[in-house]
Amino acid sequence: MKSPCIKVCKIVNEVCIGCDRTLNQIQNWTNYTDKQRENIMNNLELKVRLENLESTMDNEEITNA
Repeated sequence: MKSPCIKVCKIVNEVCIGCDRTLNQIQNWTNYTDKQRENIMNNLELKVRLENLESTMDNEEITNA
């Protein structure tokens, strides 16, 4: 079964700092269908990409200031 877990398990504000899943998602992971798990993992990947883009844009603004 696929999982975004990277074995860095610490919950902060109901979200794992390792895989970025919510506590609810972690607890119910084995109950989800393959499609549901795939959707969650795709959303997590998109979230990381957006955060990286925002960070890049912030750094460019600082450099251009």
